Amino acid sequence: MRVWQALALASAMLTGGVATAAPARCYITVSVSEELEKSDAVFAGKVIAEVYRPLKTPRAQDEVLTVKFAVEKWWKGAKSKEVILYTSMIRQSDRLYSFMAEDFRFSVGERYLVYASGAPDNLRTNGCRRTKKLESAEEDLQKLGEGSAPQQSAQQPSRPTDPSDPMPPPNIDYFVGSWTFDWNVPESPLGPAGKFKGKETYKKTSDGVYESEVEGEGPEGAFKGRATTNYNEKEKSVTRSETGLFGVSLVKTGPIGGDLGGYYTIFWETQPIKKNGKTIKLKGKTLMLSPANYRLQVQISVDGGPYTNFGNPWFRKTESKPAP
Repeated sequence: MRVWQALALASAMLTGGVATAAPARCYITVSVSEELEKSDAVFAGKVIAEVYRPLKTPRAQDEVLTVKFAVEKWWKGAKSKEVILYTSMIRQSDRLYSFMAEDFRFSVGERYLVYASGAPDNLRTNGCRRTKKLESAEEDLQKLGEGSAPQQSAQQPSRPTDPSDPMPPPNIDYFVGSWTFDWNVPESPLGPAGKFKGKETYKKTSDGVYESEVEGEGPEGAFKGRATTNYNEKEKSVTRSETGLFGVSLVKTGPIGGDLGGYYTIFWETQPIKKNGKTIKLKGKTLMLSPANYRLQVQISVDGGPYTNFGNPWFRKTESKPAP
């Protein structure tokens, strides 16, 4: 969740950086070898600086916090002596700050093992990856092996990110494969309170079109469902039509947005649906947090009333490809 902060970050700003803190609840379900395979860069190094750089945004003065590393060892990636990592921390011209709760908090002077994804000049990690302080990475280091020393070549262009740089296009193939999920829902006209647990498996049927099958257990017993997801590249929007969950059909539509680090969120709303004599609307966000985890933030409105929290289901990848 992107959290708008002013006072809450004041102490961190005064002490020269953002203090290391535990991220929002995440599931780290992938092994070291799986995380290595999914990452574009894996390295160990020391944070030597934090620098704000211009950000592509309608507010031309906004800046994004980057973290500069002196690399000690590489297991995957460019093998350079220094790396610049992008965070989700945004500094606005009015001195307000925003960040993603899942962002990993680095501290200058500390050493880390980093698993990152993205282009070489736009690498990013978060608290849902296996990234951690080097002193706590014994298991990872044993399984990663010796690694290699950095080389002289540069990792990234020396220029800062420019506001005119285009946003990297989203890759909806991200969803292809099987995902387990769990979701605690409150009581509502859609059904009783309780926990949904299950599995959803996606396959790509054509360019921009994905079909998935869902099965699991909910407060009212076992269920099965199907969904079709369509990505409109021109409009940068996603539409998902689904059946099975809650015993109704839902159509979720909305834009997909991202930043120069390749961090994407789908902002969606449903069309009104009827159940138990009530008119219901859902809206939310699908936050694509890492190659192996994504999360929904869901809100519900009944009979035109205010939107209230309807839970935050987590999805964790179990296979890179769906079963035949």
